[in-house]
Amino acid sequence: MQLPQRILASPYEAYPKTLSPASSLRMDAIEQAGELLDLDPKWLQEFDVSDPFSGLAMTGHLSMKPDHRYGVLALLTVDGKDAPQRILATP
Repeated sequence: MQLPQRILASPYEAYPKTLSPASSLRMDAIEQAGELLDLDPKWLQEFDVSDPFSGLAMTGHLSMKPDHRYGVLALLTVDGKDAPQRILATP
């Protein structure tokens, strides 16, 4: 008897959600964002903004690829501290 294959809840479930601190030390920001979002750097747009509510400075990259990752954020730092994570969003 063969068990059915697991169906992903969303296409994002297949991508890594965070990077280990060791991997973030060996690559530059755009490479790190590309790894977080599983994208070629040519599809990424850099951002450097301050949160209007908390005042925290945030840097990272926005996915411009016209597929299911369009608008997804690769947040890399918060207030100058490493905080690599993928944030699902739409523009």
